[in-house]
Amino acid sequence: MLEQELENIKEQLMNATKERKVLENLKEKSYDEFLFEIRKSENKVIDEMAIINYFKKNGELYEDR
Repeated sequence: MLEQELENIKEQLMNATKERKVLENLKEKSYDEFLFEIRKSENKVIDEMAIINYFKKNGELYEDR
């Protein structure tokens, strides 16, 4: 009877460990996606600043697109 209970506890521990790993992977994936979106936004701002500086240096007017 104790051996059966020990097996059940081991199985519960393995399931809890698997579930924790899955949650950690999802959390990491979400964080990576968040960082990607931040970098994408930063690059867009940098590109826009470069375009504005180019037109300012060349004496051309910046027109709305």
